[in-house]
Amino acid sequence: MSYPYYAPYPPYPYPYYPYLAPPPYDPMAMMYVAMQWMLVPYYYAVTIELYRAVIETWRRAFETALKTLESARVEVPK
Repeated sequence: MSYPYYAPYPPYPYPYYPYLAPPPYDPMAMMYVAMQWMLVPYYYAVTIELYRAVIETWRRAFETALKTLESARVEVPK
């Protein structure tokens, strides 16, 4: 990669991180970049929260299944 690297002009692809404003600093590109810097952190926060909720749901499902199996266990006489 040659330096300096500048982000492509609009329309941008959906970013994984907020881009820096590309030169020349036209107002439309700067507004787009500013909007990304405001929205992308919330995107990551919501994604992490969804992962946490899914993991919590699976944990509760396994706990419930284990309780059900333990309560349904039948003792075999010797």
